[in-house]
Amino acid sequence: MCRPQNSLLVAASFLLMGQNLLAVDLKITLQARAGGHEQSARSGQQAMPTLAAKRGDVFFAHWVVTNLAGSVSGITLHAFMDREGVTKPGAGALYETALVLDFQPGEQSKGEFRMPLRDPGTYVLRVEAVEASARPGPFAALRVTVP
Repeated sequence: MCRPQNSLLVAASFLLMGQNLLAVDLKITLQARAGGHEQSARSGQQAMPTLAAKRGDVFFAHWVVTNLAGSVSGITLHAFMDREGVTKPGAGALYETALVLDFQPGEQSKGEFRMPLRDPGTYVLRVEAVEASARPGPFAALRVTVP
């Protein structure tokens, strides 16, 4: 016969294990360059750094996503660059990519792209992890200004 205290302990253990299995502990680092200027951002950073560029500069972005904890599966890595204020990229996004990955402890995923900056504006480059449950995970973002 199972005692109520034991049942409660077992149930609490499963809840805590479930939370750990769902928790994503990924570190995202993002680097960008344009016109001889460089800027970086990382997940968990409070302020969004700004990279000043000029029309015609070639913009280069590179990111690394590192799994700091246990195995996770079905993580969508989503990267996009669009006008500031856009939370979901639209048809006019300058850049967008996404892929679904499984991560073992310590594994990394890297990505990069390069493009000319043709139009003036203020843009945001964002690299984010989204869990299979569609719950938002960590992200890194930086602002790019093109006068």
